[in-house]
Amino acid sequence: MTPGAGLLGPAALDLRRVAPVWLLMALAALGSIVAIRHTGPRFLEAGVVERADACTLAEMRFHAAERLWRELAAERVEGAAAERLPRTLGIFAGDERLARARALLDEAATLCPTLNGVHELLADLAWWSGDQALTHYHLGLEHRSRGEREYAAVELRAARRLAPDDARAVAALLELELGRGNRWLARELLNEAPAEVLESAVGKWAESRLAVLEGNPAAALEPLRAALEGEPGRADWIGEMVPLLRERGEFESGGDWIVANIAAAPAIDARALHHAAYLYFEGGHYRKALGALDRAIALQPNSVLLLVEKGLCHVRLNEMQAARAAMEAAFAKNPAVCARVLEDERFAELRDLRP
Repeated sequence: MTPGAGLLGPAALDLRRVAPVWLLMALAALGSIVAIRHTGPRFLEAGVVERADACTLAEMRFHAAERLWRELAAERVEGAAAERLPRTLGIFAGDERLARARALLDEAATLCPTLNGVHELLADLAWWSGDQALTHYHLGLEHRSRGEREYAAVELRAARRLAPDDARAVAALLELELGRGNRWLARELLNEAPAEVLESAVGKWAESRLAVLEGNPAAALEPLRAALEGEPGRADWIGEMVPLLRERGEFESGGDWIVANIAAAPAIDARALHHAAYLYFEGGHYRKALGALDRAIALQPNSVLLLVEKGLCHVRLNEMQAARAAMEAAFAKNPAVCARVLEDERFAELRDLRP
């Protein structure tokens, strides 16, 4: 069975169509691979990773995996007819470079789940390594990343049927159904889930999310903490934690917990720092809010909103010169966007500081 065939209609990701394109790209790129291999990765690692946000680092891993895959395809194309290659399940099974490319892509997907194309390529590699269930799993995640939730559900259910003991498809279905607001189906999935899912970060997050949806937010915070201890720094989960901490009045302690959790993440997401800054600000801890905002701005230097919020923190601290400097920086980035931001009543006290 070819993955996606007959299941998803015109929206399906057709591996048979995609593969020949990869092979042509591989042959065209072969001349540049040697130079890239010896100069590119080490230079990028030394010069970029230290200050990279999660998705920048993920892109580096993605491109490294692409290089490995192109090298493998270019080497093997002479040994197999190109028209047969995309239809042959497991044709590259056991090749160590395929395993290395998959490991790089898995890391990229963990660092930046929204990275374009990462799960599509993982689906290709899973197919050629001979794993149909994993192919469907990654096709499901690719559809989910594109907002095609119905198609994602079809692929993830196929993955679950092919490998009923694989916790990954169950966990992904849980996330998908909760994202769609299907709490009854999500509860059923959680009740039937293996222990591996229940104890996983996604399982703990699902427990927290269901507590909120079922009208018991007081029971949501602790499992969400456990989820973030398993997958630290996830900005979407931290965003769900903010109203729970706010309701309990844990502004400073909650912000401190989030900042410590971010420090344990494999790479830093500016959105997570923004959530911490919000909590600090709401609690009147403006100096700590500034610290979180400065770190977020270092990752997203063109964010007008972050600069305006920095200006507001300085105003609350009566540091008017610094507030003006922040506003000047915001207007220099994009005056039209800055003007729209200042229409929000939250920033009314900054309007007189326009340059």
